[in-house]
Amino acid sequence: MRTDAEGWGKTPGVWHEIVMYGMSSGTGWLIIIGRLWSQSMDDRKEGYSKQKERAFYEAYEGEEVSDPRVLRLYIETIAGDVQRLLGGASILEIGAGRAQYARMFREEYDAKRVVASDLVWQQLARDKELSFRAGVNLCASDCFSLPFRDGLFDVVFGSLISHRFRNMADVLQEVGRVLKPQGM
Repeated sequence: MRTDAEGWGKTPGVWHEIVMYGMSSGTGWLIIIGRLWSQSMDDRKEGYSKQKERAFYEAYEGEEVSDPRVLRLYIETIAGDVQRLLGGASILEIGAGRAQYARMFREEYDAKRVVASDLVWQQLARDKELSFRAGVNLCASDCFSLPFRDGLFDVVFGSLISHRFRNMADVLQEVGRVLKPQGM
């Protein structure tokens, strides 16, 4: 990770290189991969507020839904035999935004149960009809206190979200809690 004082528009921020976080002890792995620019509103310093972060995302209009071919290529690149991993699985997507990955997991890889979770309901609600038709459940919650029982999911997935976590260890602990013992 390197700090770049110039950044975009000369606003201080951070470049995050490819990031991989893992958990062992039978709880599987959470892998988050990406190279992205982070300009958090307060850099997680003094004064962090979940309400300020929620307001930021509520104001964000977002991009159009990504091309499904690109999403598929991304998933197959990082996960290999996706059908074997996700077919029949119960999956939680954290930081889901508009839930396009969650829908793809359900429609194209025949996941048994898929839940898309995001801090901001308005992000999930933008494509809620598509999600409901695909059989994806939507849940507004943060990654630090997921509203699910222990050991519920086979897979917990998050894409390009690590720059938003003020404490990755807490997120990994919570992900480990909701994963089945041999989950990933």
